[in-house]
Amino acid sequence: MNWWSGTWQRRAVTIPAITGLALVSVLALPIALPIAVVADLVRGKRFAFSRCALFFAGYLVGEVLFLAATLLHWLAVAGWTEAGRQRLLQQTGRVGNAWAQWMDGLGEHLFGLRRTVEGLGVLDAPGPTIALFRHASVGDTTFPPLILGVAAGREVRYVVKRELQLDPIFDVIGTRLGACFVARESKQAEREIQALCTLLDGLGPNDSVALFPEGTRFSPKKLARALPKLDGKLAGDALNYAKSLRRTLPPRLGGPIALLERNPGADVVFCAHAGYEGAATFADLIHGRTIGRTIQVRLWRVAYADIPREREALIAWLFGQWAAMDEWIDAQLTVA
Repeated sequence: MNWWSGTWQRRAVTIPAITGLALVSVLALPIALPIAVVADLVRGKRFAFSRCALFFAGYLVGEVLFLAATLLHWLAVAGWTEAGRQRLLQQTGRVGNAWAQWMDGLGEHLFGLRRTVEGLGVLDAPGPTIALFRHASVGDTTFPPLILGVAAGREVRYVVKRELQLDPIFDVIGTRLGACFVARESKQAEREIQALCTLLDGLGPNDSVALFPEGTRFSPKKLARALPKLDGKLAGDALNYAKSLRRTLPPRLGGPIALLERNPGADVVFCAHAGYEGAATFADLIHGRTIGRTIQVRLWRVAYADIPREREALIAWLFGQWAAMDEWIDAQLTVA
């Protein structure tokens, strides 16, 4: 094995960098926090600066603590051996779930976020699932481990963007779990799709494959850019569904469709949510747009037998489900 591989070269940079940032954040907090409090009193933005300072310090310190935990875990199970690697695979899911709970707890306590979940019971039925999540904020990236892993007790196989390998906790935990880190704009798209579809191999009754089929966080500008590109790629019902979208981006036609086409028999679970629109960017956070929000989540499940097999029908079906998600989100935000 080449121990000085690209992975270790990357981590030799990212892990010291995140550790240094965590140290700086802790040392700077006694000075930065009072300044943030004074600025908040002047601005009257419900202490958004102060909350952000505490949140990012908590995130950085938490990342270092969890990285230390992954190292201790690796040592405890002799992760350099074949048997140890198997134990790592079996146990790392719990570490990933705990990291998601840490991040979720920071958001809940520092920004006053609350969450309601409708339809969680659809995950109780036995059998593998492919879970498709709406993507509107960094905050919703915790939903797959929180909903599938913590709440439903499932083993999760993740599809995530390759850029997240620059965040060492995603890099370490994701690699151990066999996550597929996809290059979204790769010129070798077929190779990326093949790698993604390997997550379907050997799906057990308690396994879920989780991905965000939009490929990036929603914004009205991104939607305006995406819709014209679908002319000529979609037709009929699929195109009509796509043009009806107001709160979501159209699912990508590469990886998500390939995953559904090669689905060996898993039901499909959809996860819609509303309320994170005020936390899409850093500017949203420092302006306090996310404080006190209630995040509404809705899940529904479609049985494998009810999913079309032919490609065009499958695309129309997926876009129809996505349009239904979009309509539900719009209704929640309109009421709010």
